[in-house]
Amino acid sequence: MSEKEKNVVAVSVNEAAEILGTSADTVRRLVAKGELPSYRVGSSRIVRVLRSDVLALLKPVSAGFK
Repeated sequence: MSEKEKNVVAVSVNEAAEILGTSADTVRRLVAKGELPSYRVGSSRIVRVLRSDVLALLKPVSAGFK
C-alpha cells in the first residue's frame, strides 16, 4: 500500500453530513447529482465518500456576504 493510499479516509453519508453541517439527505442528493463522488463497499449497500471530497465542497464566503 502506498503512502498516499494510507492517507485516504472514507466517511459514511452521516459523517459527511456532520462535517458539512447538513442532513444525510442533502449528502445523498449531492451524490445523486454527481457533485460528490461516492464509492460502494464491496457488493453491499454501504456507501462511503472521501473526506477530502467532502471538504472540497466547502468554499470560503466573501467578506461582503450579508
